Amino acid sequence: MAISFVCADNAAHFRLIEKRQQLQLERERITGFEPQDAPASTPLVDGNGGIKGKRMSKKDKLRAAQAAQS
Repeated sequence: MAISFVCADNAAHFRLIEKRQQLQLERERITGFEPQDAPASTPLVDGNGGIKGKRMSKKDKLRAAQAAQS
């Protein structure tokens, strides 16, 4: 048995891990540990690439460059 605590800020990353591993893990909220605030508005993609799959593809970059030249 394994127990993981996932805060609201990391929930999106945890869902991505589940998706990649093709798992759906059981979730349980423990009294006293409910989220108090909305998750921080940190973008999933940062200047260094962020989470794979969220970056523009090479084709999209070429299309954007071509549209900028027009």
